[in-house]
Amino acid sequence: MSTFAEKPTLASERILSVYRSSLVQALAHRRSRRFALGGQLNTAGTKYSSTHETVPLTKQELALLCWAAAGPTGLVLSDIDSQLGCSTQVRHPGWTFPSPCNSHTTRLMFMNDDGVFLYRPREATKAVHIESEADLEALTETFDQDVVRLQDKRIDIPETAFVRLNMPSSNRPGQTLFMPIVNPNYEIINSLFVMVQYEKYKIVDDQTNKPAGIEKWVNKLGLTKAAPLSYFMNLCVIAISFEAAFMTQNLLLMAETLGLGAFPHAGYVPIIVMGGTPMTRGLGFRFTADKQGMPNPVGLDGIKELEGMCPPYYKSMGDVVQAVHDSKYGEGAIFSPDNPISPFRDQKSFAKGMATVPGEVVECIKDLCNYTYDKYGRFPAAYDTMSIPVYVGVHHVDLDFYAKFYQEKLISDTVRKHMQDWHGAHNR
Repeated sequence: MSTFAEKPTLASERILSVYRSSLVQALAHRRSRRFALGGQLNTAGTKYSSTHETVPLTKQELALLCWAAAGPTGLVLSDIDSQLGCSTQVRHPGWTFPSPCNSHTTRLMFMNDDGVFLYRPREATKAVHIESEADLEALTETFDQDVVRLQDKRIDIPETAFVRLNMPSSNRPGQTLFMPIVNPNYEIINSLFVMVQYEKYKIVDDQTNKPAGIEKWVNKLGLTKAAPLSYFMNLCVIAISFEAAFMTQNLLLMAETLGLGAFPHAGYVPIIVMGGTPMTRGLGFRFTADKQGMPNPVGLDGIKELEGMCPPYYKSMGDVVQAVHDSKYGEGAIFSPDNPISPFRDQKSFAKGMATVPGEVVECIKDLCNYTYDKYGRFPAAYDTMSIPVYVGVHHVDLDFYAKFYQEKLISDTVRKHMQDWHGAHNR
């Protein structure tokens, strides 16, 4: 008899309950429905021009999508051994997408016919941020307070910035385009605290195979595990880039739950979109040239969350390392006994049991980061300081197009009823 055997009726009831959940329905029916109200398609066999006007997303729809992608959820648990590296934890409040060490440095921008915006939600102040229908409704009503307008109109993206396949369905009137901005430097430096203090990594320069500016620390700190600079930074950049993927999946599932069309795509040239060429101002990012003369997007001036943790926003990478350290150990920070927002019944005991970072480790990491920036003229050494790995376009679906060309079951009831339920109209 199976160890996991149970009454068949009880098992069936459980499956039925799970099947009826909005999560399972969203997962089962999620599709990339690209054809929006007001759209046009010239493909042989499915050539079609929409007879409907575009309908932009409402404030309530936008609020729910942004929250699903990158909104507050409550307090994280930090239920790991503080003596084995928990000192990389950054803050207690959590967000809807997972993040290494709860750093959450990836930010969400979106643009529509009204302009370009940064989603800047307030951090959670209680264990569970959304405890009731009223909490969710309040989140949508105060959405205006959680966004910052960066530009007054949709940016112009030249056709040369797109793979042709995506041109007809991306950045169109009525559509909202969501853009996760990946910003890895904080977490790269944050990870170095663990890699040096606990794992004893000796980071070496790929080009010389010698310690990357940390020769004097190798013996002092007992650094024995040689690892190329590129290998370590590659792992960190990939780990942080996952945040954009998590945001994307959350957006897609919320869009399906709402009955909206949504599709993720790449196939574009970030340097053009971010504003690094004369073709277009784009998103207006600042670019600097590295030691090879290659352009590198380092930040958006005046927007603290999008100013890269590197020069010119800091005097040196050593200053960045100190800022990362102080963000966790300063007054009121996560490891301070007086932190006002904590998941623990006794924050003072948690802070007391937390291992600190020795000064020599901090100085070692400063030398490593200064060496990297001085030699390569950028940080990370071989990757853009900021990037947009994926877009998500969200819009209202033209049901007539799908009714003409597709099987009926490929349009869920939620999508079919959206215009009536949310706008009191059928495809209008």
